Amino acid sequence: MSGDTSLKQRTTPMEVLVLGLCRTGTMSMRIALEKLGYTNVYHFSSIFEHQSHPDLWTASLKAKFGQKGGISSDQLTREDFDNILGGYNAVTDIPCACFAPELITAYPFAKLILTTRSEVSWQSSMMRTIHALQTSYLNRFLLLFSDPHVKRISSLMDLIITYYFRGSVPLFGVEVYEKHNEMVRAAAKAGGRELLEFQLGDGWEELCGFLGKPVPHLGFPYVNERDSWRRSFGLGWSGRNVSLVGLPVIVAVVGAWVVFQ
Repeated sequence: MSGDTSLKQRTTPMEVLVLGLCRTGTMSMRIALEKLGYTNVYHFSSIFEHQSHPDLWTASLKAKFGQKGGISSDQLTREDFDNILGGYNAVTDIPCACFAPELITAYPFAKLILTTRSEVSWQSSMMRTIHALQTSYLNRFLLLFSDPHVKRISSLMDLIITYYFRGSVPLFGVEVYEKHNEMVRAAAKAGGRELLEFQLGDGWEELCGFLGKPVPHLGFPYVNERDSWRRSFGLGWSGRNVSLVGLPVIVAVVGAWVVFQ
């Protein structure tokens, strides 16, 4: 895991910007792009591989959204993004999607894709994954004992919810989702850029035709992101995560409290 915070240089051209929000098949798209030869695809999960990235993304979010009165007029530059994404030739998922207009400007030759799904299914997926994790009392308790890097990643997700989802997925999620998609379409049109709107059921043909790639002789990758994501973060284990991870810690803390009263 890299801890280097020095300025990075771009080592490979940025070729594809997938700018749909999280829970729109972004992990499946990452795998699909890798199958098509894009060897370095940035996804939220990539942050776990870089010690410096939570702080770099946090600084970028604060530069864009952290000013009083709304979005800052300060423009994030290509150098700012290359410092994080310099080794990647494609991106998908948040936090990249939170900077869609800036990325479109920074990488004028990259292909643009907007992954979408119905508003109802998107909101349901968000509520059962990201919202469930970030509002879980058990998760917040276990974070006290987590690696500092994991804590910074959780803080980054909190900041994304605060800034991009206006502090509440249940209240504002669908509105933010719809406005985000409209914004990506408008930014692509304003820049005279072609935009592929893609849902996972569209398959290889449309995606490969847009990217100019031959259609692979294999099924389109489909990751049940909701279930795999919940398992990865200890949600949906029917209490197994509590018994194996959380319960011993809780018992120890409660026991210590009783003994020393």
